[in-house]
Amino acid sequence: MVKNILVIGGSYFVGRVFVEEILEEPEYSVYVMNRGNIPMRSKEVHEIRADRRDADSMKRNLPDLKWHAVVDFCAYTPRDIETTLLALPENRVVLISM
Repeated sequence: MVKNILVIGGSYFVGRVFVEEILEEPEYSVYVMNRGNIPMRSKEVHEIRADRRDADSMKRNLPDLKWHAVVDFCAYTPRDIETTLLALPENRVVLISM
């Protein structure tokens, strides 16, 4: 069974390294959500354009999937975290803070 991983902000810096590493594991299907400014340009990655500060935008653009994990690399304020939790209320979110 394939496990769906959603990475928020995974196309740049440490997030990109995480995505490249997780792609080595065949049991994961990787989705990267960002504003589209720095695309991954990888056929193994499902890219999703959405504004992480807009829960409605996230709900509209995220596929209706069961997420095995949601990993957030770009939450800079408590509101960013709140927005993610509003958009994905039934998920556990791992926040990576740098």
